[in-house]
Amino acid sequence: MTNNAVNSPVHFAYRQMQAQFKDHRFVAWMGAVIFVLTIAGPFGTLESFNLLERFAYWAIIAPITFIIANFTATVCIVYLVNTGLNDWLSYAIGGIISGIPIGIIVWLLNIGLERSSFVATTDLIEITIKTTLVTLPVTLFFKRLPHKIGRDLISLQAQDHYILVVTSAGSEMVLMRLSDAIKKLGPHKGIQIHRSWWVAEKHIVNVATENGKKHIYLTNGQKTPISRTYLKQVNSFFNAK
Repeated sequence: MTNNAVNSPVHFAYRQMQAQFKDHRFVAWMGAVIFVLTIAGPFGTLESFNLLERFAYWAIIAPITFIIANFTATVCIVYLVNTGLNDWLSYAIGGIISGIPIGIIVWLLNIGLERSSFVATTDLIEITIKTTLVTLPVTLFFKRLPHKIGRDLISLQAQDHYILVVTSAGSEMVLMRLSDAIKKLGPHKGIQIHRSWWVAEKHIVNVATENGKKHIYLTNGQKTPISRTYLKQVNSFFNAK
């Protein structure tokens, strides 16, 4: 049985953060954000810093604030959704709360830089309101963002409070219980083979036994376990074909 610490919102947010920084696409995206912020010079940095100073400033601020905002928002959203709160309200609250630590960090950093023309505008309350006005719409945007991974489902895997949806076009983490996702699949032909796994019938390549345990091999190369609980159901499924 998975313990509560492993399944906690904090643990999930930490794992999500680790996965992001291992993804080369995320690193490239963060580099592009730093470049744009350096050239544009928002929040008074264009007037207060030269080009190299702006680059150094945003190279520090952008990754740190993203990590903290994303971590804070994820913990809040997962916790609130699991208490039964409406998804949209959970995302809105998460977006607001995530702006608070960002405002404090930016405020302290700007004071430390001792740039009078810039620091003069960095009142804690004012800058926290500004950062919240950024994190709130960004968080709500990600709630509405369509998952462009197609509809050709290969597998669903439960991961803490989320499920990893894998299709022939990619993968995406979705905040949903596996049991609810399976119910919503409707006509999709597939089978649950484990308390944490569902696989699509048409993407099953082979069923094999390794070290006394059965696995299903899928068209994308995944090897998924068949638990004893679902073994009879799986055998009936294949016998009926």
